[in-house]
Amino acid sequence: MAKEEAKSRNPKTERPQTHSTAAAKHRPPLPSLLDFSFSIASLVTLLAGVVTVVLSLLHGVSVVVAAIRGCVAVFCLGAVLWLLNYFLANQVIQTAVADLKAAQADLDKGESTREFQA
Repeated sequence: MAKEEAKSRNPKTERPQTHSTAAAKHRPPLPSLLDFSFSIASLVTLLAGVVTVVLSLLHGVSVVVAAIRGCVAVFCLGAVLWLLNYFLANQVIQTAVADLKAAQADLDKGESTREFQA
């Protein structure tokens, strides 16, 4: 029976799950501005699609046409909001890089042990 258990536990087929969960735990969270922006963009896009479908159905168009209108609205608004979020994320990254370079320059400059009197 021990041989059967050993055969069922093939090390090649089993992968340890610690790497993926450990990597997920060490990922830093998004800055709150980006998180808020992504969330608002997703909600606005979803709401626009639903409102488009509901208004189309209320005005008497077929379900297929209402669904197509909703998909087009979601795609168009989603593309615009994605582009705005891309620009925002790019600026946040560039600002963080500039801050890190400034901090590194301060560390590289070093401190003098000599005191100056004014």
